[in-house]
Amino acid sequence: MTADSLAAILDRFSRDAYSPLRTISDTAYEAGLARLRAAAETEHGPVVDTMDLLVFD
Repeated sequence: MTADSLAAILDRFSRDAYSPLRTISDTAYEAGLARLRAAAETEHGPVVDTMDLLVFD
């Protein structure tokens, strides 16, 4: 589990901490945060990130 909720992610979200977010425009970043805030108001429960893992042997 990544976080208890989307609201918890918003509390600790930082653009500077995740460098790929620095490549998008300020307008796009703010729009994305607005969508995340809106979703946090209606979506409750844990947030789970999944990651594909490729292992070479």
